[in-house]
Amino acid sequence: MRIGPLRFIRVTLALSATLSPRLAMSQSEFVGTIRYDVVNKDKHIGLILASDGKRVRQDLAPNDSVPGAYAFAYIVDAAKGDLTLLMPVTRRYRVIPFTGAGSPQTSSPSGPQPQPVTPRLMATRRHERIAGVDCELFVDSPVGGLISDNVDEYCITSTLGKLSPLDSLISHSDSLSAAAPVARIVMHGGIVLRMRLNSPDSPLTMVATKIDRASPSPSIFVVPDGYERFP
Repeated sequence: MRIGPLRFIRVTLALSATLSPRLAMSQSEFVGTIRYDVVNKDKHIGLILASDGKRVRQDLAPNDSVPGAYAFAYIVDAAKGDLTLLMPVTRRYRVIPFTGAGSPQTSSPSGPQPQPVTPRLMATRRHERIAGVDCELFVDSPVGGLISDNVDEYCITSTLGKLSPLDSLISHSDSLSAAAPVARIVMHGGIVLRMRLNSPDSPLTMVATKIDRASPSPSIFVVPDGYERFP
């Protein structure tokens, strides 16, 4: 299993089209750090999301030996309108603008294009408590609204606040179309604290293990000294 930075960019993009604008507008900004344990094919991967209310950073670090995987991070700065990829192993970084004239341009495809698939979330009226925070359980309802034992699950909380930098990135996600989704963090007007995606092999799971409401250090949102920029 190879986990590269471009595949990780859409950790927050994949299904955020389901975000409820009315609910998001009424929320305050989330400030703090959320640590997740992601399990894919019995391999544990650490996922850390940190926000100061203006910028968001996400780090991914394999906790188990995963062939082809390496630690990396990205920083979303909505004020600057750019996304910065950090490669700690090679001490390199890349800046990708997602607003303005410097944004990557894509050619207009010809003919009808398939529409992105987003889940048809159905509330179960069940609640869970993850890392000390209440969340509501939603399932990806199949056509017809029938719920089976192998539906995808998302436990979503609206009490932590919103992530506006990610909203800005999401609104310009067409300029980052080369990135493929890996996981989902923001959905349905809230933040996902637990997720289970079923597959023929083994499910991909993600669960928040610790939530810290202290404001993260400003230093984590800048490129460390000694890193070399690459195109």
